[in-house]
Parts: sequence; C-alpha cells; structure tokens
Amino acid sequence: MEIQHYIGIIISIVGGLFGAYLIVRVSIAELKKDINYLKDKIDNESTLKNKMEKNHSDTINEVRDDVKAIFRTLTKMQVEQAKNVGQENILKGIKDAIKDLKNS
Repeated sequence: MEIQHYIGIIISIVGGLFGAYLIVRVSIAELKKDINYLKDKIDNESTLKNKMEKNHSDTINEVRDDVKAIFRTLTKMQVEQAKNVGQENILKGIKDAIKDLKNS
C-alpha cells in the first residue's frame, strides 16, 4: 500500500517537472522570437534613420549650393551696377567738363 502511495507522488513530481520543462522551453522559444523581431525592427529603424539623415544632408548641401549661386549672381549684379554707375558718373563728369570749357 505504501508503494502505491509513493508511485502517485513520484508520478505527480515527474509530471510537474515535465510540465515545468515544457513551459520553460515554450517561454524560451517565445523570447527568442521576440528578440529576433526586435532586432529586425531596430535594424529597419536604423536603416531608415540613416537614409533620412543622408537625404537631409543631401538636401542641405543642395540648398547651400543654391544660396552660394544666388550670392554669386547678386555679387555679379552689384559689380555690373557699380560699373554702370561709375561709367555714368564719368560720362556726366566729362559732359560737365565740356560744358564748362564751352562756357568759358
């Protein structure tokens, strides 16, 4: 009678250990799956971030180049305007000198 009592306890312990083993194995498998999912998500986010940073950098460089071109054009326009004003002043001075010579 005592052996049957111990057999029931032994079967219960073995069943409990087997159930615990299965639960741990399933939990480990789920954790591995979650870790792989998170790694993939981090890799995708990192790739997307790098692409966005490169795109932003390219856009900023393009804007800088455009601003430089605008300033070069404005500088050329200012130089041309200064030349024209200078030429007008010289012509005006020559005309005034000719008038002064004519009047005197």
